[in-house]
Amino acid sequence: MYRTTIALVATLALSACHDDPGPCRPGDATFSSLRGSVAIDGQAAMPFDLAATGTPCTVSSRSSGDRDADVAVRTTVDLSCTSGDQHLSITFEIDDVRFLGAGDHALVTDAHGLRISYRPNAASPECYTYLPDTAYALTVRDAAGGFADYPALVTDDFHRELEVELALALHGRSAKQYTGGVVSSCALDFAGTIAMTAELDAQDFDARAADSCILE
Repeated sequence: MYRTTIALVATLALSACHDDPGPCRPGDATFSSLRGSVAIDGQAAMPFDLAATGTPCTVSSRSSGDRDADVAVRTTVDLSCTSGDQHLSITFEIDDVRFLGAGDHALVTDAHGLRISYRPNAASPECYTYLPDTAYALTVRDAAGGFADYPALVTDDFHRELEVELALALHGRSAKQYTGGVVSSCALDFAGTIAMTAELDAQDFDARAADSCILE
């Protein structure tokens, strides 16, 4: 069993490739700010901040390309935490929030869902698994402006303040480990909570050249 609640947004990548129907209209958005903390099994929270270095946890985001330029795309968020021999990595994808106003929004990740890799100590294997089609709630605390056609991507007054809380309970979940070039089975033993806040403004968006494409 696991419970997932997410509220976050991010990078946009609108594209179609030259052999696909429709124009190629890519764009990106980066966070004005992104910070939060991770608490694992009741341990002291470990902070992270997109603008800081030297913290136990680091966070980044990257565009998830979509071959259909007319479909809202997702942003991939990568979170990595290390404390002693304990290591956690989580990768998940968040929906496009240009079309969402203030409030709570019930959404679902795509088939790639959420990837988690966790090692509690040096004596344990680092187990990883995927959680596809994960339901989550995205909370927009403050919203102004919205979607605009390429190349603007958003209106001049666009602003979003976002919150995310992701709680997972995966004790004993069947998973995989990769050791010496061999993939074998293991049991993932993880429970924790990740809390984040983020901001996105009009100046954070950048349209690429109209003939560029993203391949995945």
